Parts: sequence; C-alpha cells; structure tokens
Amino acid sequence: MNYNTLQILRRIDAKARKEEARAIAEELDHDKTIKDFVLKSNDAFWNPRKNILYFGSDAKKTPTWSTPVKDLKKEAMYLKLASQKASAKERAKYAPYLPEFQEAVKEYHALNKKIEEGEITVKQAGAMTQADFQGIRLIELLGSLVNQQQRDFSLQNAAQVITTESILLRIPTVSRFQIAQDLGEFDLAEAMKMSFTSQAVQLKKDVAHLAWSDEFLMARFDQPVLDLHVQNATSEFERVAATKVAQQVQKFAGVTLPDTWLTYETGLDRSKRDPAFDINTARTSVRTGYGVLNRAASNTYTFQAYLSNTKVNGQFQPSQGLEVNSRVITNVPRQPNLIWYIDEEMPNGKVAFWDYSSLVWIQGPIRTSTYRDEHAGGNGIYIRNWNGAFALRLNQGYLISGAV
Repeated sequence: MNYNTLQILRRIDAKARKEEARAIAEELDHDKTIKDFVLKSNDAFWNPRKNILYFGSDAKKTPTWSTPVKDLKKEAMYLKLASQKASAKERAKYAPYLPEFQEAVKEYHALNKKIEEGEITVKQAGAMTQADFQGIRLIELLGSLVNQQQRDFSLQNAAQVITTESILLRIPTVSRFQIAQDLGEFDLAEAMKMSFTSQAVQLKKDVAHLAWSDEFLMARFDQPVLDLHVQNATSEFERVAATKVAQQVQKFAGVTLPDTWLTYETGLDRSKRDPAFDINTARTSVRTGYGVLNRAASNTYTFQAYLSNTKVNGQFQPSQGLEVNSRVITNVPRQPNLIWYIDEEMPNGKVAFWDYSSLVWIQGPIRTSTYRDEHAGGNGIYIRNWNGAFALRLNQGYLISGAV
C-alpha cells in the first residue's frame, strides 16, 4: 500500500468517525430534549383539525404545532381493536404516541401501576416520579378530555362542526337570487347576482382549574379523587357546549301557541291542537329563508307532549311505549326527514326548528397546562377550551313557545 492510498484511507476513516460522533451527539441531544423539555413540558395542545396532541408553546402560550406527540385517530383504531382482541388493549396505551415517546410512556404506565398496586408510594418513587412525566400526564389528561363523551347532553352535536386552529376567523354567508320567469318576446332580464356577507368570529374559551396539595399526593383514598375531578370538568365542558347551542336556537323568531299540545277539547277525549300544523308553519318559514327544516330540539317533557298528542299518537293508542330511550330521535312520528335532539338545556314548552347548515359549532384548540406553587406546596392544572356556537342565518330557524 503506497503513501497516497494510506492517506486516503485515513481521511475516510476520520470522516466516518466524525459522522458517527455527530450521529451520537444528535441522538444524545434528542434524548436530552425529550427528557428536559418534552417530558417535563407544562403545556399541551389538541389540534382539532388533525386530531393530534402536541407538546409545548411559545412565550405567548400559543400553539406552535411543532412537536406532535399522540395521534388520537390511531388511538381510536387501537381501542376498537381492543374490543375484539385483548392484546390490543395494552398496545393502545403507547402505540398512538410517536416512536420517540413510546418508551417514556411505557415507563410512565409502569410507574403508575406500581403506585396503584401499593408497591411504592408517590413519595417513595425516588428519582423517577410522576413529576418526571409531567408532559405525558398532560397528554393523557388532554386525550381523555377530548375522547370522553357525556351522554346526558345532545345539543352539542346538533350543529354543523367546523374545526379550526385559529381563534379569530370570518365565516362567509351567501344570499340567493331569484330568476326572472315567464318573459315574453323581447323582454329583458336584469343581471342577477348573489350577495355575500361575512361574520367575524372570535372564539372565547371555557376554563377548568384543578389544584391539589403535596399532602394530597401522599395520602391514600378508596376513590380516584383526582380522576373524578377530571371527569367532572369533562362533563361540565359538555354541558356548557349544549347550553351554548340552546341559547343560539332560542334566538330564532317564531310564535307562542294559544293552546298547548297537551290541551284537550272540552268534553272530548282528544287533543285540541295538531302539532303537525305547527311544525308545517315552521317548515314554511324556514323555506321562505331558503332553508330546509331538518333539525329540531326540545327537552324530554316537551317531546313527550308531542308524542302524547292524540293527533300524533292516535286517540286510543296506549300511553306505554312513549318512553324516550334516545337523546337523538331519527324517526319522529309524522315528521319524516327530521332529526329531533332531546336535551334538558331547552326550557319546557320550547321547540326549535332549523336548517342544519345554518347552525355551526366551531371547535378551536384545547390547551392543558400545569403550574407549581412552591410557597403553598401544591400543583394545579388549567384546561382551556376555545369554542363557540353561532346561528349564521336566523331566517332559517323557527321557535315554537308554549307547546306545554
């Protein structure tokens, strides 16, 4: 081997060692980033468009969407598999996470299992404590918040859902035109055009704040107290969402009935009023606004009044069987192509009707964040949910009052 060849081989070897060292350094930096920033992150965001959970934010506490952590679509797939195959249940705990976080998630669940089984306490966990997985805890909390559904409310699902990464947006609305008809020879028609308007919307946020002391973490309870608080917050977000939709549909113009759907004809065993005609009036009003009546909402008592009306149920139909087993009624008697939402956020006697496209629910980001109050010796979690319900075209809705 001559001198030149030897020099070339040395340079190649040096370059290879340099590349290997760079790769090791990058891997160490990556591991350090996960350990020092990601796992201990005190901010997490849900992106409603991508259905992915993210770590971190900038100094203004706004999402950067730069560090994806968990894919909720993939989690839903694994949970569906878990109902058919037991082995998929364990995998569903970590598989939805991006590969670089999966080992940390396994460690986190292993630690929690030891604490739950009484093998160690939070205080005894030593160097590896729940605080070392603060970011993972936030992601788990945020995931349960997004995925958990509260069955007592239905109106939050009654509107057309628009997801957005922004909290400030403009929603366009278009008004139709009518064509000229029955023109004679040489008659002219003026140029026609739609009119466009836009509604500026800034989403406001719903907030839950949970706090606990160091002593709380060192105590033992026969109930998962912190989990119960999180479930409480989750159900409250659902209730508030239903309330917002109920407030919007009650903005529709309409009529107050002179007789209720429960009023009987004097001396006769039959209802005095036919709800079908009242609903037809609503349908005509919505159609005049260039909409199609295909949604309705009331509370349970008001819907029962509709079903109990002899013009709907039949004069001699036995009353048993009128129980409402569903919060969403898709086969409304005498009202084909109408979906009726049952929700106690609607007042007695009020029934709202509208075109599905005229009512929107805008879902923005959801953020969870933690803080430490060293002076008091405690921790806390904030959950912020940016959202809003908006009736875009009030002339495509109708409100009946006094039905009961």
